[in-house]
Amino acid sequence: MNYFDQLKRAAQIFRRTRALWWLGILAALFGQSEFGVNVNYSGRMPAGQQAQPSAAFESLRANPLIAAFLANPVPYLLALGAALLIWWVIATLVGWLAQAAMIQIAAQADQGAAPAAGAALRQSRGRIWPLFLIQLVLAAPALMVVGLALALLAPPILAMAGGGTPDMAALAPRLFGAVLCLVPLFLLSALAGVVLRLLGILAARACVLEQLAVRDSLRRGWSILRHNLGYTLLNWFVLLILGALLGVVAALPALLLIIPVGQAIFTNSWTSLTTAAAIAGGAYLLVIGLGAGGIYTGFVSTVWTVLFQSFQQRADTSPTG
Repeated sequence: MNYFDQLKRAAQIFRRTRALWWLGILAALFGQSEFGVNVNYSGRMPAGQQAQPSAAFESLRANPLIAAFLANPVPYLLALGAALLIWWVIATLVGWLAQAAMIQIAAQADQGAAPAAGAALRQSRGRIWPLFLIQLVLAAPALMVVGLALALLAPPILAMAGGGTPDMAALAPRLFGAVLCLVPLFLLSALAGVVLRLLGILAARACVLEQLAVRDSLRRGWSILRHNLGYTLLNWFVLLILGALLGVVAALPALLLIIPVGQAIFTNSWTSLTTAAAIAGGAYLLVIGLGAGGIYTGFVSTVWTVLFQSFQQRADTSPTG
């Protein structure tokens, strides 16, 4: 199998199948974008304009909302957690509906059929829950790491925010010790995250295209990953580099708009020009995130589907015994 021939074939399928574009935008809208634009701005204020740390903390705690939160943070944290959980469930279900439809359409186009977006969406509805459960199973290790990080970092952070000027001499060793314990865990989690990410991609296509249950999809995805590890890692790396390059190109216009906005924030000197730049920058990031991000998401899904079907064909034609 020639990998770059498969990549070229996927690009041709994506170029002529506009339904993949719109479904990619829908997936990006609900948090499944494969593309992001990050623009950071930093600046320095003159020493005379910097507030004292104690005054900053006192001003922050004087805000009624902040004071109410610090007095009893548990209800606010529970409400925020519940809202985030509800949004995550909704976004995951809708996002995977779009993903499943893209997988169906790309697979049909790869086999020479004429795909229809409406039919693909209807067929994909029965695959939403298995796909959701697959991602939930694969997300469990990362959720455990996040929970451990919160358990270690929350006490010193709440102590720092809770009363008066924070005693950094006492809190710094606690924070440093917690971070030091978490660093190797995060490194191992990042490495495992790559493997679980690739497993999830292949298991999702086994679930949609072979109509498998959750456990069988994971087994099928793991089998394909083991037997095609080189091509899978190559495809992941190529798409990672391509997404990073597109992100850099897309960030350049945003940077030109963010610079005057950042200066206005630091100096608290807003003008009609900087206000217009802030509005234009927000609109640009929204359009590029959903437009370009959605289109690239559709392309990535198509590439993985074409590659998955090539892996299937290799497994079917390889000698057994």
